[in-house]
Amino acid sequence: MAVTERDPQVGTLDIWIQSGLQPVPLRLSRSTNVDEGAVWSPEGNRVAWTSAGRAVTIRGAGAVLDEQVLATFDAPVRVWDWPLAHRRTQGGRFRRRPLADARGGRRGRAPLCAGVVQ
Repeated sequence: MAVTERDPQVGTLDIWIQSGLQPVPLRLSRSTNVDEGAVWSPEGNRVAWTSAGRAVTIRGAGAVLDEQVLATFDAPVRVWDWPLAHRRTQGGRFRRRPLADARGGRRGRAPLCAGVVQ
C-alpha cells in the first residue's frame, strides 16, 4: 500500500510503501516538497504522485531507480488514476495515451489521469 505520511525527521509529506511483510515502511519520494496522492501502475511495479502540487512524478516501487518527473504544470494538479491506457496498434505494439495538458503544462507521455485542481 502506498500512503502519504509525514516524515518525522524532515516534517514534510512524503510517499511511503507499507507492506505486511516489512515492519518498517519504505520511503519512496525523496524530495523536500509535499508529495501526495500516490497511485499504483496497473502492473504494480511503479507509483505516481503529485510533487509540490504542480509536478507528476513516478518511481519504481522498489525505490531503486531515481524519481522521474513526467510533467509540470502552472496550476495545481492531482493524479487520480493510472488506467490501462495501453492500446494495441497494428504490429502488436502498444501506444500510450498522453498525460493531460493543463493550463500551460508540458505534455508528458504516460498512461496517467491528472487534472487541474479547481
